Amino acid sequence: MQRTCPECKKNFSQLGTHWRWNPSHRPSISGELREITKGLVMGDANVNDNGGNPCLKVIMINKDYLQFLDEKFESISRGVNLWKTSEELAQNNRERGFSSTVNEENYNDAYQWHTVNHPDLLEFRNWYSSGKKKFPNNLELTPTCLKHWYVCDGSLSHGS
Repeated sequence: MQRTCPECKKNFSQLGTHWRWNPSHRPSISGELREITKGLVMGDANVNDNGGNPCLKVIMINKDYLQFLDEKFESISRGVNLWKTSEELAQNNRERGFSSTVNEENYNDAYQWHTVNHPDLLEFRNWYSSGKKKFPNNLELTPTCLKHWYVCDGSLSHGS
């Protein structure tokens, strides 16, 4: 898939590589995108570290939400794709001993979305520095952050 650099308006199949050699063209992850990222990382998203700049990745069954993220993050998004089918997920759970009677009709296809590698994500990669995800002490919760944390990891329960 071709992506357009917002700075020079040229199309690239590997936009991250273009930005590596032209860092002034790379858009920042700030403002609303930073708040969304914070909420995602507080939830089930993770920040991968391959020794360089990390990327943000989310895997879930809610393909519509992932497509929303793809549109919101625009040029720094790498798109949405099928991660595992319901049959594959059921088979994995059978093999892991979750239950020998796992049925794929009780599962949904899972999709993944991720960003290009980006230096602004180093801040969030530091949340994992102890080996486990740990929120910073000075974390500020905003409505945007909380909304995306909920979409990623929340549930609603009635009663006690």
